Amino acid sequence: MKFSFLSIFKIGFSLIFFSLMVLCAQGWGQKPEFKTYHNFQYSFSLSYPSELFTQQKGTQTKAENIFISPDGLAKINAQGAYLSHPKNLNQIINDKLKIIEKYKLLKKESTTKSFILTYEKENQTQVLEKYVLHQDILKTLHIEYPISHKELFEPITKQIAQSFPNAH
Repeated sequence: MKFSFLSIFKIGFSLIFFSLMVLCAQGWGQKPEFKTYHNFQYSFSLSYPSELFTQQKGTQTKAENIFISPDGLAKINAQGAYLSHPKNLNQIINDKLKIIEKYKLLKKESTTKSFILTYEKENQTQVLEKYVLHQDILKTLHIEYPISHKELFEPITKQIAQSFPNAH
């Protein structure tokens, strides 16, 4: 198997970046600074670590907001959508489980108003998705990151998911 200089550089940069983030977050005893994004149209907010993610300029619509790590390996996607055909949460869960059945499901949690799925893709990526149904609005949080950086991202992902979708 051959690797290009660019792919080796990306891997090296990624390892250095995440090692520095782990040192900053753990070694110095400081937690990352969290910023809060507000979506007023769909009535949700999301807190994210500003050192690890930046909001992508020009990619947001009023419905979708994307935040990406500097190396592009981790991303957060938060969005809202009005449902033209009302569904209940169980229908949404069943539809989503059919879509991800080819992946390794790690965890499934649900309440009366929301559910969270955590699964692994075949490309060594871990995904957390949270769905919240409020009246006719479905609010969705999608976070993915390399499994190799699970130690760094798992606690942060949990904190982001807990912050979503705080209504205004």
